[in-house]
Formats: sequence, structure tokens, C-alpha cells
Amino acid sequence: MKMIYKPGKMLNLRGVGSVDYKTVEDDAELESGWYESPQEAVESKEVAKTSERIHLETKAKELGIGFNARTTDETLIERINEAE
Repeated sequence: MKMIYKPGKMLNLRGVGSVDYKTVEDDAELESGWYESPQEAVESKEVAKTSERIHLETKAKELGIGFNARTTDETLIERINEAE
């Protein structure tokens, strides 16, 4: 038996992201969207971000603006504009 992971909310990886997980018998049970490590699952979610979102998050970090995954692009733009 082994664990497989996908982006989700069951297990918080402390500032890195959160993943769901399940136990499977072997690799044959790997399904689309599931990964062999929690790191791979978190990285797959990062890839799904648009280039605009990545730019906004980078700018927000530079300015010390707090945000999370639920912060909309529009809200992030407003906060950036207020801080500049």
C-alpha cells in the first residue's frame, strides 16, 4: 500500500499548500490528477496559475501585501495600487 496525493484541503503542508490523499494498492490505481508525493501535487496546482496571477503574487510579496488562494485578482490589484 502507498499514499497518493492531489491538490486539496485534507492535509495542510504549512505555508506550501494543501493536499488530499488516499491509500492505494499499487501504481495501477494512480488516476489522473493524483501524484506520488505531496510536493508534486502542490506544484501541479502552481502550474495552473495564470501568468497574470503569478505576476500579481510576486508584486504583492515585494510590497509585503498579505493574500491567500481565496484572494481574487481584482482585490490583489486594488491592494497593490493602494500600496504603491
